[in-house]
Amino acid sequence: MTLLNTRKHPAMNIKNNQTATFRRAVLGAFLLLATLAPSRVAAFEFDTAKTFGENFREVHSFNNKKLSWDKAGKDMKAMPPMSATYIYDTTPADAAAGTQNTFAVSQADTLTVKVSLAMGTAKSSIGIYLIDPANERKGLLALYNVDNDGGDDVIRFVSNAIPVTGGAGGVDRAENHKSPGIAPNETGTLVLTYGIDAQNKGVMTLKMLNSEGREVHSASHTVKEFRTPLSPVEVGLRVAAQNGQGVYVLKSFEAAIGPAR
Repeated sequence: MTLLNTRKHPAMNIKNNQTATFRRAVLGAFLLLATLAPSRVAAFEFDTAKTFGENFREVHSFNNKKLSWDKAGKDMKAMPPMSATYIYDTTPADAAAGTQNTFAVSQADTLTVKVSLAMGTAKSSIGIYLIDPANERKGLLALYNVDNDGGDDVIRFVSNAIPVTGGAGGVDRAENHKSPGIAPNETGTLVLTYGIDAQNKGVMTLKMLNSEGREVHSASHTVKEFRTPLSPVEVGLRVAAQNGQGVYVLKSFEAAIGPAR
């Protein structure tokens, strides 16, 4: 019986080594591009103490009051009154341009942001900032107030928000929505979509889902104040708990780019 010679020729080893080196280089370049490219999806449930701190950069808080992790509820909580602003950032210790997490929006790609929360006191609010990564003092804001006036909820849109100071800016559009919306302490999901229409204008749509997942209020606004639509954007959260008996609870966060509809 003839045994096959399985020893590789030296030239073959050189070729294989060169191939492996090339593959590693290609993989490294791919991973680098993936790191530098705009984000496509981010999703977190705040069920561990470090999840929020490792993925959100605090840029503002009033009287040093802020969200903190609650072990019993496995979520982020704050006692009113408080207000704070956080930017989604997976390198929160480094705010330099180039390390920010951004989302590229176009006529083909729409950004959807979802925040699950419960606001324990009347007139409390949750806002979602769309931030200019070149200047974090500039951005858009979509804001929802619970039980703002006699049980009615309010949706507001702003084009000259100042995210790094928690500033709401001047309101471009405001809508009062008659109750029932969501009640204080009820867990709801705020959903913001941001896209670019055929006239090359940014369009924000904000809606609130109740604890049953049913849409209770929604409103849209076309951003005409910008000559060109804002893109790419960072995503920030503006949380504000008004004084009263109740706890502000943040449960989860999701941001994703998907095909425009």
